[in-house]
Amino acid sequence: MNHTTARIKAGTPTTDRITCPLCHSNNLLQREYLPAVSVNLLYKKHFGIENAFNSTGFRYMNCPRCFLDFFDPLEAGCEDLYEHLQTFPWYYMTEKWEHKYARQFIRQADRVLEVGAGLAAFGKFIGLERYTGLEFNDRAIQRAKDEGISLLKESAVSHAACAPEYDIVVTFQVLEHVPNPDDFISGCLRCLKPGGLLIIGVPAKDGFAGAAVNHALDMPPHHLTHWSKASLEKVATLFSLDLVNLAYEPVASYHRNWANHIAISNRLRRLFGLRHCLLDDTIVAKILSHTASMLARVLPGTFLHGLGHTVVAVYRIPK
Repeated sequence: MNHTTARIKAGTPTTDRITCPLCHSNNLLQREYLPAVSVNLLYKKHFGIENAFNSTGFRYMNCPRCFLDFFDPLEAGCEDLYEHLQTFPWYYMTEKWEHKYARQFIRQADRVLEVGAGLAAFGKFIGLERYTGLEFNDRAIQRAKDEGISLLKESAVSHAACAPEYDIVVTFQVLEHVPNPDDFISGCLRCLKPGGLLIIGVPAKDGFAGAAVNHALDMPPHHLTHWSKASLEKVATLFSLDLVNLAYEPVASYHRNWANHIAISNRLRRLFGLRHCLLDDTIVAKILSHTASMLARVLPGTFLHGLGHTVVAVYRIPK
């Protein structure tokens, strides 16, 4: 696929002494090191993006206390990055499994806040009369405005200062992008009434996509944290919440070929004695990935199993 090369101005890297961005523990394990040149090559190859960040490389860390996986430094993508990614039609999907899953927890009279609203697809899905959306990306705000939807350019922390009280706060495919998940979750909670629900949807580290190798968008500056069942359960403990439910998306029809490729690729890697990793730009890895692509076309769905792309956690603030 050919794309026009876009030069992306990088965000500001974090330089503080490294601690877990969720629980602030400094008892951490390094899983992997990702050289900047290799990550940049992936962004250029797949998305036509050059110079996506300032950092010279990223350490991939694990926190044994809260089970969060994250990157050091936590260099978030700038607005230009997201402006460019929005040019791909799949980036803002109008229909998502997590929207349908979340709707079952929303009553007719509930006031709903969405943090990271994108194009307000969830608001249109549940009804805009009870919906407020927060969004930072100017292009997304304008596109929503063109459809008559007014989004607020505010963070959850700023919005909470206005003392709103919502019955439901939702945030889908946002938490993994922010460098400060602790503050982000706290801001969402401050917008809720006692007894209100916080619904978080994120890519599942323990789903099929979490096993992908060389998946650029699961690396900085796009994704800064990786979430699993264990880390989402720990959120309830850290913030004194009740975990109401936790559910995984089934493998979606539009993800089946990709999921099959990942499954075959990882079987081949194990067969050749290669460990799982996020980044592998060796010749052997490229040959195995190419072979997996051919086998996935010949054997569609043969190796599909396990969990889908997204996991949703539903939390309640105790009354």
